[in-house]
Amino acid sequence: MIMKKPILLISIIAFAVAACQQTPEPEPVDINAEKDAILKVIQNESEYALDGKFEKFKDLYIHDDLNTRLNFRLDSFEIIKGWDNILERMKYLEEREEIGNSITIKKENPIIKVTGNTAWLICDNIWQGVYEGEDIYSNNLQITFLEKVDGEWKISFAAWLQKPETEEEEGEDEEEVAEED
Repeated sequence: MIMKKPILLISIIAFAVAACQQTPEPEPVDINAEKDAILKVIQNESEYALDGKFEKFKDLYIHDDLNTRLNFRLDSFEIIKGWDNILERMKYLEEREEIGNSITIKKENPIIKVTGNTAWLICDNIWQGVYEGEDIYSNNLQITFLEKVDGEWKISFAAWLQKPETEEEEGEDEEEVAEED
């Protein structure tokens, strides 16, 4: 019985010392650097899609069954779930030739939240220029969730929501029709 007390006492002391030791503080994260890296990923995603850089485009995504893409228009929407399904739908990018500098892509008014190895972003996604001889302009809302994998941000969810035309834009359309008459 005398032998058990010192072993018990040593065990209690060892437990108390271990419990009192502080866990090391995690390394501080440079949130602004992370936000810049995230903006670069979503800018590259659009540019690679535009220019047919399919292999680089694929590298920006998480390749799992939960990766999801949402295309939301004013009158309909489409959900594509799982990387294999997204990849199948995006195969046309493989055959696209580089369009060059005729279209600019801007990501404006970003709101980004970084939480550890995950982040989300909302921004205006503006495409403007000339494609196949036609002026194009698209301004939709982009929502993207990202995960940091091996030190790189990857897209795990992406959505594009069509914005309704403003009264000013509707008036411009009516003026164009009136001028054509």
